[in-house]
Amino acid sequence: MTALFRSLWYDRWINAAVILGVFCATAVLTGALLVGDSMRGSLKALTLDRLNRIDTILTAPSFIAPPVFVPNNLWTESVPVIYVPAVVEHEGNVCGVQILGTKHFGNDIVANQTLAERLGVSSGSDILLRINSPQHIP
Repeated sequence: MTALFRSLWYDRWINAAVILGVFCATAVLTGALLVGDSMRGSLKALTLDRLNRIDTILTAPSFIAPPVFVPNNLWTESVPVIYVPAVVEHEGNVCGVQILGTKHFGNDIVANQTLAERLGVSSGSDILLRINSPQHIP
């Protein structure tokens, strides 16, 4: 036993440096885990806030009949949406957009603030909407 204690005492500065290194590494890893967990929680909350009441999305390469794939009569609470990439043009300004078509807006187009600013449009403005070639949309 005395040989062990003498060895520890003789190498006390090296042992102290190792202990300090382990302490620093533990602190860094713990901090990174806490920050990562906090960021993951913040991103999840932000995503759920943006989704509002959306909890399930069904995608298909072509249009489907409403009651076909929806279990347990969930279709009564669902809203069908058509998602199509497109280009919007107004007075020479062109922007690539993602069109979401739903029955709730009828024949109106609702643009977000970023698109309205880029195109220089306001409520009631006429815009040209170009979608992909018709053979891709039944």
